Amino acid sequence: MAGALITATTGAGGLMAAVATVGLWTSIRVEQVPEPAAMALLVAAVVLLAIGFVAHFEHQSHLGSIQMEAQRQARRRELQALGIVPG
Repeated sequence: MAGALITATTGAGGLMAAVATVGLWTSIRVEQVPEPAAMALLVAAVVLLAIGFVAHFEHQSHLGSIQMEAQRQARRRELQALGIVPG
């Protein structure tokens, strides 16, 4: 679920950034003035990309903590089986 959300957010942000960049480049080339709508779209795209990257790192951090907890519990069971840790 998180992977799909991250992919969708990052993909939408990347597509928006490409469209906004082309629109901004075209408006500057034709009118010599940047188009406000293209600039706003570019800002929104950057925000979407940032959300996608933050969500990715949060998800990876969560997966890492789950893995670390599983390793800790496995080690504790091993120590209990050896009689080193009371259990």
